[in-house]
Amino acid sequence: MSLLVRKSRSAAPTNVNQQLIVECGPMRMSIPGKGIRGLLKTIETTFQDTITLLGETYEKSDLANRLDPTKTVAPFSSQGRTILCSNGVWRKAYAVDRIISLVEIEPSDIVPLPPHFRGAEREWFAGLFFFEDALVLIINLDWLVTPTDVVPWRSEVAAGQTSLKSEGGLMSVFPSSQT
Repeated sequence: MSLLVRKSRSAAPTNVNQQLIVECGPMRMSIPGKGIRGLLKTIETTFQDTITLLGETYEKSDLANRLDPTKTVAPFSSQGRTILCSNGVWRKAYAVDRIISLVEIEPSDIVPLPPHFRGAEREWFAGLFFFEDALVLIINLDWLVTPTDVVPWRSEVAAGQTSLKSEGGLMSVFPSSQT
């Protein structure tokens, strides 16, 4: 059985985007296929901080925790997977609760984020599409693999167009509880 689902209208798609749809808690998100370097069972990587595959080292993290520090992926789930990701400059491995599908989406099926996405989530997500009557947010690959100590996150740093500079420590992307 293949994970690949074609969601294109034409018989021979010419310019499609492959997206790996994953689930973290109640959220469905997709990771661009061009950034996927490998898939492992999460239980195989539970006690590892880094993963090395074919000479490339990936720092391991939890996708649910990257989006919300109070959440985590179930570490011993039989459906859990660790996804090895890279944008060509940075590498990162993320644990997810489960993989839903690998789909091919035509660019016309991808829509921009609605206007109520105003804060940091504009950097986290690159757009959205519908799959099986559910909304799927497309994760921005550069944001996903850029180290979290590069604050604020900048696409020019992720692309290697500018050097990293100290920004005086970490800044939270979450709203302050103080008013």
